[in-house]
Amino acid sequence: MTSPTRLVPRRLVDDPARETRGPEIRSAAGPPSGTVLARLESRWEDVDPAERGRPKRRYHRLGGARRHRAR
Repeated sequence: MTSPTRLVPRRLVDDPARETRGPEIRSAAGPPSGTVLARLESRWEDVDPAERGRPKRRYHRLGGARRHRAR
């Protein structure tokens, strides 16, 4: 497991219910975080972009099996 991959799970395992946005994950993991994001469960927020005045955000978290292994 690479150092960036280790940093992200620690952050997500500490608060498993917390959904984290990609920029926060990249900040914790550093530049090669794209492969880390691909291994997480993700969802798009349920908002109207026109109402918010910004694009929808994508949130990531550890899935059940990965959460269990990370502990």
